[in-house]
Amino acid sequence: MTSRMSAFVVTAAALTLAAVALFVAGPPGPRPAKAQDLVSNGRGITVTGEGMVKARPDLARVMLGIEGYGDDALLAQGAVNGQADLVARRLRQLGVDKDGIRTVSVDLIPVSRPGEWPEGTRVVGFRGAQTLEVTVADLADLGPVLDGAVQAGVSTVQSIRLGFRNEADYQRRALDLAVKDARIRAEAVASTSKVALVGLRSLVVRTGPGGSEPETPVRGAAPRPIPTDVTIRTVVEATFDVR
Repeated sequence: MTSRMSAFVVTAAALTLAAVALFVAGPPGPRPAKAQDLVSNGRGITVTGEGMVKARPDLARVMLGIEGYGDDALLAQGAVNGQADLVARRLRQLGVDKDGIRTVSVDLIPVSRPGEWPEGTRVVGFRGAQTLEVTVADLADLGPVLDGAVQAGVSTVQSIRLGFRNEADYQRRALDLAVKDARIRAEAVASTSKVALVGLRSLVVRTGPGGSEPETPVRGAAPRPIPTDVTIRTVVEATFDVR
């Protein structure tokens, strides 16, 4: 599960709120429902609705950075590959499943310094870098896994994202609450405007599961407590036809 939001557009002519078709659209990013979002739009009413579900996370996805250096590109790549193998071996010893360790990026970067050459700089070596995504299936093992990874040679813990094995279920519950909230708001606007809702014209769904932690250096960083609950939040923007 990664830490970015996705956006979907649902177009419904004669569909109920319980069954809608989702199509990709628009940039992600939920925004809070505000009073000014309750707008009567010609012969339609556009509202926002919000749904939130709190749940205790049961797994963590950790991004680990590993580095290696060498006088040339081949040596640097070999150094970082060897360090990554040590880290992966230690993680498996700590109970992380083999399928829960995967390489998500590999970089090889020239290291240069000012020189007297016409170019102004000269390459003095290379830095190899890898990022591993590690899934910790039991949060009780998160601390020992991080300690073991650092001892095995990890340079940075880039991010820790708490999540759920059944995250899709929580997202569906948050979506259901958001759609119901949108209908309640639309009915309130319709009542004030002396019109009646006919049906759902369109729906924009922005789903934003909680649980992301910002990038945290391994060395010198203050420890952060693991939250007992994570909020899965969904915001919808619904347009209803009226008569």
